[in-house]
This record gives sequence, structure tokens and C-alpha cells, in this order.
Amino acid sequence: MAILIKNKDILYIDPNQSYATTISNALFPDVKTKTANGNSLEQSKGYFDAIHRIKKRKEEATSRTVAATAGKVDAVLRKNYDIILCEYELWDSRTAQEFLEEIRRLRLVPLSTVFVMLTAENFSERVMSVLEFAPDAYILKTENTPEKVEARVDEAIRNREELLPIFVCIDRKDYAQALRLCNEYVERGKGFVGKAKRLRSQIYFELRDYENARKSYEEILESERAAGKKELNPVAKDGLARSLFHLGKRTEAEEILRKMTEEHPDYMQGYDSLSELLLGTGRGTEAQSVMQKAVDRSPRRFDRQQLLALTAIENEDFETSKTALLKVTRDGKYLSTNHPSNYALLAESQLELGNFEDAMKALKEAASHFSKTEHAKTAEFCNATMEHAIHTKKGDSKRAEEALAKAVKIHESGESDFASVNERLQADFAVRCFEAGHSEVAERALEIALQGSAKGAQTVKKIAQKRLSHKPEVLEKVTAATDQAVKSLTQTLDSALALFRSGSREHSLRIMEAMVKESPNNPEILAKAAQITLMYVDHSGFDKIRLDEADEFIARIKKIDPGSKHVGMLTMLMGRVTKKYQRDAIPQMGESAKTLPPAKTPDSPPAAPPSDNPGFDDDDFLKSISL
Repeated sequence: MAILIKNKDILYIDPNQSYATTISNALFPDVKTKTANGNSLEQSKGYFDAIHRIKKRKEEATSRTVAATAGKVDAVLRKNYDIILCEYELWDSRTAQEFLEEIRRLRLVPLSTVFVMLTAENFSERVMSVLEFAPDAYILKTENTPEKVEARVDEAIRNREELLPIFVCIDRKDYAQALRLCNEYVERGKGFVGKAKRLRSQIYFELRDYENARKSYEEILESERAAGKKELNPVAKDGLARSLFHLGKRTEAEEILRKMTEEHPDYMQGYDSLSELLLGTGRGTEAQSVMQKAVDRSPRRFDRQQLLALTAIENEDFETSKTALLKVTRDGKYLSTNHPSNYALLAESQLELGNFEDAMKALKEAASHFSKTEHAKTAEFCNATMEHAIHTKKGDSKRAEEALAKAVKIHESGESDFASVNERLQADFAVRCFEAGHSEVAERALEIALQGSAKGAQTVKKIAQKRLSHKPEVLEKVTAATDQAVKSLTQTLDSALALFRSGSREHSLRIMEAMVKESPNNPEILAKAAQITLMYVDHSGFDKIRLDEADEFIARIKKIDPGSKHVGMLTMLMGRVTKKYQRDAIPQMGESAKTLPPAKTPDSPPAAPPSDNPGFDDDDFLKSISL
């Protein structure tokens, strides 16, 4: 007897048509059952087709949500797939792991979508990588009859639907209501209490309410101790450690993480958290060692391979960076995160190891892979820059000059996306231009490099020191230009604040929006943008879109620079703004939907500012964050 699935839009992805038919027949024994229950089943044979289908649905859902009136939003959100069943092997060297990684990273599906993995794969390395992305069910074909598959799919659907109201709130960014619902589940004390506690902890952490996150994670661990569990939940341990880290208790956090990686060697996030902590405290070599352990256990997490490679290059361990980048550029070449920079950095690693032919081979692979993509010109630019490095080291000055001239021409044309290039390659290009006498090009490139990353100046000076130690006059010129670019950026940020204070609030906001667009990875720019956006809302009235923008800026800072001094202050300012308008106040531990008044809907008018809360004093607000 097939499980009873009602009103579900299902996407089944499998190049193997015979097994696809078996699964389809198991879930829907006849067309009449399928249509009578309001289900929709689409079958896709490959990676790109499935991505296209999902993106199309997301675009339709987004456009219809914007046009929808209050009360019809839930129906519109259902345009997304409710269930995705995916075979592991998708042919052309692509796997369901890469597919799952892609849709999770790009947020192409809501949290309410059930993802089920179906595979004959039994290699521990690959299974480990897949499980890191937490599918709702992972089913081995060789060990499961169709009846067992039915049962697993049924269980995954029921589990997800039990907590569906919470997931819907999270997808809507109604985190306050999501927390109230989590607290209500915990208060009931029945099924799904553990999952509700974990969700609650994660929401607090994502909202950067680290004190409540700490309390919530500790409650999970205390419950497990009271139940007599010998091995406590590693997810809760990791969350507790990360919360403590952000609360300034770094030593305590490090102790928990080091012990956790020993007790739970298969919990990959533990390694990531520990390496993040070590990088944040300036211990790059130790961080690389921790990353290597994670990569050895789960080699198909290509974002981790990229981070390992970049860390190894900083540590001048080019053998490790070469190995990691070979994985990224070959096994993970079709992921959206793959970029021409990866091939250029691979070429640099090969060059540092004396492998000239392999360095050129990496550039040829980039030219071939990106030739018909949006990154074609960017690949040409990266390749030309690295060809200059290769020919220079080989002593072929003529070909080196030709390669740099090509890179300069592409850069000046604006056809390459220089802002998307890795900061190390941006800095390298600027230094090479200074050395070759292209001072104006170098200075313009330097401005973009420094805007793209808060560590840009440090990277430029480090590369210049290594390459130009025998040319002190050029080194001095690079250093002076770098300092001037940093000063210019600071003055630009200060001028935006000055404009705001003088009453040109819209102009100030537009300046910061443009800077964020050009420099999406600079914590200093993001922090100032978040600050001015919050000030704008404070002066102009409640604006959910602006508040969401500020929240996104703060989230980016947290991801790029976990130890940033700005996060705590900006979070406090965000809290003051939302409190002023009595919107989306974060519930404390134990405050449920039953004990609190209903959350306001996104379409309800903002509350007027309370009479005893006149807003921020401009001077206090401006002094509250120092960049």
C-alpha cells in the first residue's frame, strides 16, 4: 500500500529511468491516486535541468508573493517544490551532494522542502559529505525495499510537516514568531521537543542573540545529562562554543571545540568552528591543521577545500594548496562557487613549487571551462596576470610584458569582473602594475582591492614586501599608495555620515548602497552601511525592507569577520530600532505564542514610537560605532 501523500509538488531527479519508474510506482501506484490527492510529480534526468526547474519555480513564487494580497501568501509560497527525491549519481561527474550543496547555499528552496537522497553509494567519504548537508532521509537502494523507501519518505514528510509552521516563519524571516512557536513546542513537552530546541537555539544564534543562544544550547545539554546520555549532542556543544566565542569567552569556547573534535570526529562542523576560532585569533597554521583533518574525512565539501587552499597559501604551504585546488577545479568544477580565481591560485601554487608546465595547464583548463560562460573575460584577465608571473620567473621578459599588457587592457576595458577576483590576485595585479610602471592602473586596481576586503591593505603590503624587497623605491611607492587608498576609503565613509547629519539622508543612503554593491565583502563598508540604514529607519519611520537590509549587512560581517568589533554594537542598535517601533522583539527563553500577543503581520502599519522613547540622539548614535 503506497503512502498517502496529498497536495504535494514533487521533483524526482534520476538519470536511471528504470529506478525512477520503480519509485514513482511505489509512491503513486496509479494516475488516479496521484490526481485525486492533488499531487504533482515532475521527473528530471540531470543536474542542470533540475536546477533550472527549481530556479524557475522560485522566480514564479517570488514574483507572485510580491503581487499577492494579505491572506494569499501561503498559497503562493506553495509554488516551490514540497519534496525533492534525488539519486546520488547524476552522471557527468556530478552528484546529489553537489546539487544539495548548491540549492542550500543559494537558498533556492525553502526550509519546508523535504529532501530525500536515494543511492547505491556506500563509500564512507561520500556519505559523510552528503550527511553534512542534512537531507531529511538518506536511503541506500541496495539495503531498502520499495516498502522501506515508502516508510522513510513518509517519516521524513511527517517530521517536516509537524514543524512546518516554524519553517514557514523562518522562510518569511518572521523570527520572533518562529521563536514563540519553538518555545510552545518545548512547553508542551511531547514529540519533537528536541528538534524544536535545536531550531530555537539556531534562530537565536542567527539573530546574534548570543546570550539566549548560550542558554538554549546549555538547556539541550542539561536535558541530555539528566536523561543519562553518555555522548552529548555535538550540534549543541558546537553551538554553545560558538555562542561563548561571540560573548568573548574564547578560551572556554576553544576548550569545548577541541574536546568535541576528539569525542565526535565525524561531526564536521566542529572542525569548521575550531578553525574559524583559530583564524580569528591569528593562528593560521593551527587552523590549517584542523581544516586538513576535516578535509581528510569529508573531501567533497569544496567550500572547505577552498578555505584550506587559501589558508595554506597564506602559510606558504603550496603543496597543500595545490592538492586542495586540484579537488576544487576538477571534482567541484560545476559548482557556482568555482571561479577563475581558483585556477589562477592553482597556477600560483604550481609555480611556487617549480611546476611551470602544470601552472600553464591550470590556466588552459580555466580558459576551456569558462570560455562560454559569464566568467570568460574574468578568466582571460586572471590567466594573463598569472602568465606574467610564470614568464617572469622563467626569465622570458618579452612574453611577460605581453601578458601583463593583455591583463591591463582587459582590466581597463571593464569587461572582466575585477571585483569578483580573489583579493590575493587583485593585490598581486596591483603590485605587478606598480613594478612595471603602470601606476595609474595600479592605483585604480588598489582602490577596488581595498574596498573589496578589510584585509586588502595587509595583503597588498605582504605581497609587495615579498616581490619588491630588491626594489625599495617601488616598495615605498606601493606602501604609500596603499596607505592613501585606505585613508581615501575612510574619508568616503566619514563623508557619508556627514551628509546624513547635514540632512541629506537619501543621498547618504544611496552612497552606501552603491559602495556595498561594489564592495560586498568589506566589513568596514558593511558596518557603516548597516549603521546609516538603521539611522535612516529611526528618522524616517518603520521600513521592513530597510531593516532586512541592515540585518543582511550584519549577517555578512559576521560571516566574513567572525571576530568583528562591529557586530555587537550593530546588533544593539538594531534592537533599539525594532523596540522603538514595537516590531519583531525577540522573545526570551520560554515565551511562547500562547503567552504573547500575536505577532504583527508584514502588512500591518507600524506602531507609533512610544512617548518615552523619542529615538536616538544623533551624536550618541554616531559615536556608538567607530570604524
